[in-house]
Amino acid sequence: MPNTHPLRKSARGYLALVIILAFAFVLNACAAPPPAGSPASEPAAADATGAPAPAQPAASSTLRVAMEAPVQLDPAFASSDSEIAILNAVYDYLVDVDENNRLQPRLASSVVASEDGLSYTVELQPNATFHDGSPVTAADVIYTFNRLRDPEAGLPTADLYSNIVDIAAPEGSDPATGTTVVFTLQAPDPFFQYNLSDNHALIVKAGTEDPTADFNGSGPFKVVNYSPEDRMELVANDAYFIDGKPGVDNLEFIFFADQTAAVDALKGGQVDLNMRMATPLYLSLQGEPGIVTSSIPTNGFDLVRLRADREPGNDPRVIEAFKLATDRQAIFDTVTLGLGAVGNDSP
Repeated sequence: MPNTHPLRKSARGYLALVIILAFAFVLNACAAPPPAGSPASEPAAADATGAPAPAQPAASSTLRVAMEAPVQLDPAFASSDSEIAILNAVYDYLVDVDENNRLQPRLASSVVASEDGLSYTVELQPNATFHDGSPVTAADVIYTFNRLRDPEAGLPTADLYSNIVDIAAPEGSDPATGTTVVFTLQAPDPFFQYNLSDNHALIVKAGTEDPTADFNGSGPFKVVNYSPEDRMELVANDAYFIDGKPGVDNLEFIFFADQTAAVDALKGGQVDLNMRMATPLYLSLQGEPGIVTSSIPTNGFDLVRLRADREPGNDPRVIEAFKLATDRQAIFDTVTLGLGAVGNDSP
């Protein structure tokens, strides 16, 4: 079962038996840059969740990205690469993790832990706004994380945030206008700040029942058209709270039913970037005229898990047998064709 989020904790009751890939790669390809002397841009990189970083200013003001069609676009349920990429363009996190696994501020200008590790005070960026022009406030953060941790909501994050006792604005502060939020925990958690960057923890406006109704995020791009079977069209958010608007004026996510069709579209000039593809397709594009390929290291990994709370996974002899019987290098060579690295067992 793949896990592609950095430092995401495994579900309770499971044992990561054989980690096949500990250092996976995002494989992408894009149209070649123009000749020397012409304005050019580097291929858009992918972050730890698989989402493309904003491209540098290019001769064309539109970046067309090929991907599979998303199944649904509620941030709380995001799972596929395409869903995460789209949602990262529309919404934003309190904090994010960079390529060196260091926390970086996003909507949160600071996150300060108490001495006992039982509370974290989050200060929001004072100039952050949603696409409808309303400010991002404490109420929005409270609403988002109360939804994510609600055990009755059936969300995949309920266990991840079960250690949270309360989320509130400081006493005397109105969360509807304030920009300070205090998270109170049952027990200290050294990974808490990293958990704030979980793929699902994109901040939605307080009271939003269906985030897909209007895609009112605070991210670098605004949705102007969405055809579920065809494409999503976005424009740069000129009011984005991070200095400098996105490097392109328009962004198009174009949906393809299969990766071969997406690669054909790249070769034919119908798209500018294929964000992720199967290794054989990626290797077939190397040396293709007019195509630039890049493999980008991520924290993604693939693994095999056994239940550790029932037979046979609770028998150490079974665990040892799986370890001894698994040819990690053979699996790696067959599945990844040499792109990535062989991982270690846990435990």
